[in-house]
Amino acid sequence: MHSEGWGFVRFGNSMCGDEGVTEWGVCRECGGAGYFECAECDGKGYWQAEDGTVVICPLCGGEGKIICEFCEGRGEVEYFI
Repeated sequence: MHSEGWGFVRFGNSMCGDEGVTEWGVCRECGGAGYFECAECDGKGYWQAEDGTVVICPLCGGEGKIICEFCEGRGEVEYFI
């Protein structure tokens, strides 16, 4: 699922001298979607004012979704194992 060129990374653990390994897994925050539906506009990207004008949602910028900050929109993250 991860992008081309990404893979497993080894890190040294200076406290115990062991090498640790990370592996890719589904983001636990967004469930792998990479984003959340915007709660301000219910995922529409806009709303209609009482006078009938269409207002672009200032929170999502009209996208209707908010990028997951935990995985930065990738839908997966590297977990230390």
